[in-house]
Amino acid sequence: MTTISGFSTLRKMPQVQCRNKEKEGGGQNNYPYKVVEIAPPPKNLGIRCFPSNLQCGESLTIEGQAYMISGVTYRYQLRK
Repeated sequence: MTTISGFSTLRKMPQVQCRNKEKEGGGQNNYPYKVVEIAPPPKNLGIRCFPSNLQCGESLTIEGQAYMISGVTYRYQLRK
């Protein structure tokens, strides 16, 4: 299992929108995350939509490959 670091959410970014598969009110909110694999050399896995309650140690599957989260960083953009 490969480890992911630099797993950060891009909140308040209008370019990426995550849509729930379920109807509104019934499911969890998904947020866009920038995903970076830390195995040398670091590899950008793109921006993916995941639930907001991700934590270190959880496992994910991206394009058939299993990954483990080693860090989550939240970045906010101040406007006005």
